[in-house]
Amino acid sequence: MGPAGMGGGVRPGPGGVGSTGIGPFGIHPGILPHAGGLGLGFHASLGPSVVTARFVRLASTAQMDIGIPPAPSDSCEAHFLGPYGNPDLFVGPVQFLNAGNLTITGPGIILTLFPERVGAGVLYAAAQPPLEQGRYSASGEGGADVGAFGPAQLTVPPLVTVTTSLAPGTTISRGQPLPLAWTGGNPNDLVVIHGRSYLVPPGTPQPVTDPMQYRSLAFVCSTTAGTGQFTIPDYVLGRLPDGMFSINVTHMPSAEGVARFEAAGLDLGGVFRWLDTVTYLDLILTP
Repeated sequence: MGPAGMGGGVRPGPGGVGSTGIGPFGIHPGILPHAGGLGLGFHASLGPSVVTARFVRLASTAQMDIGIPPAPSDSCEAHFLGPYGNPDLFVGPVQFLNAGNLTITGPGIILTLFPERVGAGVLYAAAQPPLEQGRYSASGEGGADVGAFGPAQLTVPPLVTVTTSLAPGTTISRGQPLPLAWTGGNPNDLVVIHGRSYLVPPGTPQPVTDPMQYRSLAFVCSTTAGTGQFTIPDYVLGRLPDGMFSINVTHMPSAEGVARFEAAGLDLGGVFRWLDTVTYLDLILTP
């Protein structure tokens, strides 16, 4: 059993952002079966800045797979990305656990998250002000499946500012490397670049209101904030089909920057972390 981590939100990249941005959830790759996580991330129905949490029990036969394979620093990996999000989070049966009401505090905010029932248990989500530099804490009063915990505390550093401009409609050649640049962040923080392609059938009305149903191939690259830049290689872009394309640039803490906590019912404890994502939408890939 376990928790999901604290993430930040989705901000527009320079040049603008569409209305259907997709942000990451605070699920930690590498947590073994019968563990989960607590986090702040993007939730389309609530707006760009939210806190989300999930406490997850996996079946003994399940495999934890968030659909974004971890990549070594300063490298990229391409992978298939199916429609919508659930297959990207877990492979196999899951149960979402009840940890009672959760409280999140930070610069100018005090939020209470209530368990919301879904088919496989309960989930947590609430709108929040934009993520800011400062000290945040998370605690839980305990529920039917998970005991009381916290407060778990972490510090959000100055956030990365992406300086590359990619306005909606920008054409990107699959045969050319694509450089991205940024400033800020702690030098050892992670910057994860996630590109998604969409196979939109000819004749589909524009603008596309639900691109998730057309997701196709994707890639993930990772480096550290201290590098200030990363170039997506042409051989990675070349594996994607022509057409609709989006890029997320996510700033997150290194392993040393997350907060861990213990609670009854969490075999491997919990993870509390932040995420801050800049999203570029409605880009066009060409040969």
